[in-house]
Amino acid sequence: MAAIWSDHSVVSAMREVEAALAEAQAAFGLAPPELAQAIRDIPLEAFDLTTIAEGARRSAVPTIAFLSALEARLPAHLAWALHRGATSQDLLDTALSLLLLRSFHLLAEDLATALEGLAELAEKHAALICLGRTYGQAAAVITFGARAGQWAAGLSDLAAELPELIHLVPAVSLGGPVGIAASYGNAAPALIARFAAILGLSAEPLAWHGRRWRIARSGAWLAGLVGAAAKMARDLAELRSDGLAEVSERGGEGRGGSSSMPHKRNPAGETAILAAHHLAPGFASALIAGMAVAEERGGGGWQAEWQAIPALFSLAARASSELARLANTVTPDEERMRANLAATRGLIFADRAAEALAVRLGRSSAASAVARAAEMVRSGLADTFADALRATGHPEAVEACSFELTAAAGARTASAAAETARKTAATLRRAGKKGGPK
Repeated sequence: MAAIWSDHSVVSAMREVEAALAEAQAAFGLAPPELAQAIRDIPLEAFDLTTIAEGARRSAVPTIAFLSALEARLPAHLAWALHRGATSQDLLDTALSLLLLRSFHLLAEDLATALEGLAELAEKHAALICLGRTYGQAAAVITFGARAGQWAAGLSDLAAELPELIHLVPAVSLGGPVGIAASYGNAAPALIARFAAILGLSAEPLAWHGRRWRIARSGAWLAGLVGAAAKMARDLAELRSDGLAEVSERGGEGRGGSSSMPHKRNPAGETAILAAHHLAPGFASALIAGMAVAEERGGGGWQAEWQAIPALFSLAARASSELARLANTVTPDEERMRANLAATRGLIFADRAAEALAVRLGRSSAASAVARAAEMVRSGLADTFADALRATGHPEAVEACSFELTAAAGARTASAAAETARKTAATLRRAGKKGGPK
């Protein structure tokens, strides 16, 4: 991802855009046929990044210095047609689209790997009983497969949108100074379509200089992706804590060490994801703020995109790669899970007992009866919740306090989530292999 958004890559994308524009214009007699190849033949080393950066500081865009360097390498009989009818934002927005497309494809690979890993994790441990928690407290019984299935489902929700983003977001922009492509006359629609086809981007008939939702939407999706990864990361970090110790990381030797405490293995991957989650919403909000463009084109918001978009893709790439690794290395500790379940002394079955007693006592009275039994356990008057139910005259409710129903329900949840995750992963694999929209 760093390579995709490097300065050399940005300059290369701009060169690619200018060559495609020249090729498209040549088909309509608006540029010499040799211009496109002449642009492509100019080596990337011919562009001095320091000079372009200094030009960007002077003019608030890197395109002027870039085009000057490009023109200087072209013969006069070709150079006159360079960048004809286009403006700086056409060049940069279209180059941005190329980098967006490549970045989306790269993310698709890691997301597919993560989803496949989570699907396998959910299926493998579909019926593994463990303690479910709400508000940090013991709540009811769940299965580890169902929990992993929720991680998979959360990631699937975001990942399922990626093929549409790949198809719609990376689009050419070609409108000239005020976005109406006046220089091309009636040839504009066909020329734009040809321009897009050469680059493998969507053919957006209207320049999107002042319509920044496609960029803001990308940022919101990237931040959401990091958020979905952070959900799993937070769960894993807590499950790895000394108080719970219900999962470990297979093959994680050397990761998460401490400078002063050799015995520790901190959740390094989870920490990286959570750090990304702290940063991503701010960058996404900057892109949404940039939608308030003044008239046909404005300044400030558009330039802020050049900082926010690469940062978001960097954060999303780190989060998705760590997620893919964790999905394939997380191992539950069954013995510890059983110990944590036993520590609740059966209180986690309170909801089941209340449901069983409601048939005979009514909902309100059943809840009161269960609350009294639970208090007996907490106060030490009964060793387990089952003992308390028997002591209070409700032995029939003890039969409801079984792991069997939970195992079956958890397995169903895990299976459904795994199926969805695998389908989404397959879709991502296909989308990642395509060359982009035409």
